[in-house]
Amino acid sequence: MNMKHRYCIWLFVLALCAAFGRARGDDYRANTVYIKSSPCGRYYAKAFPDELYGSKGVTKIYAVSKEEDRLIETYPWYSSQIDLQSLGEHISVVRIGRCLMGQEMSENDLAIGLYLDGKTLKEYSTLDVAAVINDSGAQSGYRSKFCWSLNTRGYRWIGSSDHVFDVEGGGKTLSFDVKTGALLKDPKTK
Repeated sequence: MNMKHRYCIWLFVLALCAAFGRARGDDYRANTVYIKSSPCGRYYAKAFPDELYGSKGVTKIYAVSKEEDRLIETYPWYSSQIDLQSLGEHISVVRIGRCLMGQEMSENDLAIGLYLDGKTLKEYSTLDVAAVINDSGAQSGYRSKFCWSLNTRGYRWIGSSDHVFDVEGGGKTLSFDVKTGALLKDPKTK
């Protein structure tokens, strides 16, 4: 068999594997080390998983310097979707839960977590967020299988030294105060 035929066979096998995975609904990707920098590059997050799937692990926040980066915060969780922002003297960190495959939402499944200066402000479950966006099918578990995920819109300045973090889910935009973790009913605009 020549090289061209081998190449075609491998492409066919890879295409079959990809199609089979999608048909089964397997959107899970194995955890890997994840690194994310703040918008201006002064800080970065480095997340290390302890397991192939899930949120067990550690996330470290570093301040960047010319000589040597300095560890400033450590969190006892892993995430492959982290945003961070310098707020003057403070560092805001937001983590978004993974796309969760399952039979129904759970109060144990993280949708979004907000942290400031190494401390947990507030963590919202998929049930908490579903209740806000009125996703009754997801709340009651009528879906035989669901994939829960939020689209991040990111940090937004709303005046003075105030910022919010916006996510979108169920066609609605939710804004969270990054200094308190509170879900805002009517966030101020720029």
